[in-house]
Amino acid sequence: KATVSVLNCSWLGKCGRVPGADVMSAGMYAECTAKVTPDTCRALLKDGYVVIDNFYGEAAARGALAELKALMELHEPRSYVTPNRTFFKDEAGQIVAFDKPHVFEVDLHAAFAGKAPDASLPDRFPHLYELFCSDAVAKAFEAGLGEAAGAAAEAWALDKGPGRATVKLQYNEGGGSFPWHIDNPGNNKRRITTVSYLNAGWADGDGGEIVLKPFLGDDVVVAPAFDRCVVFLSEVMNHSVRPAAKRRFCFSTWYDRAADAPQNLDTIYSTTPPKLPSPLPADKGLVTKPSVQRTLSRLVYEEDYLESLRRCVPPADPALAGLLKMHHDHVTTIREKNAHTGLPDTIDWLREHR
Repeated sequence: KATVSVLNCSWLGKCGRVPGADVMSAGMYAECTAKVTPDTCRALLKDGYVVIDNFYGEAAARGALAELKALMELHEPRSYVTPNRTFFKDEAGQIVAFDKPHVFEVDLHAAFAGKAPDASLPDRFPHLYELFCSDAVAKAFEAGLGEAAGAAAEAWALDKGPGRATVKLQYNEGGGSFPWHIDNPGNNKRRITTVSYLNAGWADGDGGEIVLKPFLGDDVVVAPAFDRCVVFLSEVMNHSVRPAAKRRFCFSTWYDRAADAPQNLDTIYSTTPPKLPSPLPADKGLVTKPSVQRTLSRLVYEEDYLESLRRCVPPADPALAGLLKMHHDHVTTIREKNAHTGLPDTIDWLREHR
């Protein structure tokens, strides 16, 4: 990832005001970092998620919303909007892109640090530029998690510095949804996900709720209300998004683990699923490990996965067959490779307790 030095993030926190804005340079983070406390992080570690209302403060959140809408509508000198896209292998083994219907996004890295960046954008979109450049939230989570876990400082270290987090703005024009998934299924560096909602006047029936599925816990349905931030562990929390009945705005931020942090979350974190008996049978202890939970989630919740795929992808879209096949191949491989072990019995036991 670039450090965006070409756009000079050095003014952050040093100049009196963000250029072109009516707020101080710390405007996006003045309130939220104070809410990332050790107690907040203890809840995150206990449940795998935490919901924080009034995260940025009304003025900062409204500034971010106005800029999000303006950047989504920007066409000159170029547009930065792309469809939300998923990749999978078709029956011929070719990589195919599937664009989720009705869902569009802007990667702030492309806007502020991509090829031939427009040097006027930081002044025109100061709230979004600060979101991209500042590592204030990463530092707050790193400190809070370290204290909450009682672990060595490097255990929960995050990748910090200007532009190190991934920030994507999202616009759902209505109708779009997301199937069940885990942000880091073991093939990337994401450690913490935050989803910040900017939907003023949201009401029951508007849709677009995020649904969290703690492993063998009850589903947690969270409305996408204005200035609400949903935080969860990227390697643990299974989640989906219900179809939106009206326009929906949010932005997601992914904080990667630092280079010297443990690659395998199992070495620093475990959680006993709430619906399992305590103490666990001796042969079921592995289900407390995040890697085991995310590997088995598609088998334990197979019907939910399939339903969410069919809800997300139009029946006539050929991508549906490819995505269903990808799911089928995934669960079949796990079952076949472990046919002569105790894993099938463990999967059935987990399904009974879900």
